[in-house]
Amino acid sequence: MLIFSACQGGEPGGDVVVIESEADFYEYINGETPVLVDFYADWCRPCRIQGPIVETVSEEMSDKLIVLKLDVDAFPRIATKYQV
Repeated sequence: MLIFSACQGGEPGGDVVVIESEADFYEYINGETPVLVDFYADWCRPCRIQGPIVETVSEEMSDKLIVLKLDVDAFPRIATKYQV
């Protein structure tokens, strides 16, 4: 299951996994555990505002899902594929 979040900025907290490669991204989303993908950009103000909310979700739901943080500027191909 793939769950989308608009964006998040700043340093992740909780159990947020920062995606560092396309292979890592696809490994997580193709796994058995549900995934919330937080697509963000460092320059995006709403992304920075939403960050603490996503971190709280990650902390509270860590036993049920994985929260990924994906920089759309670093991974434009993934962002385009998911129409972000």
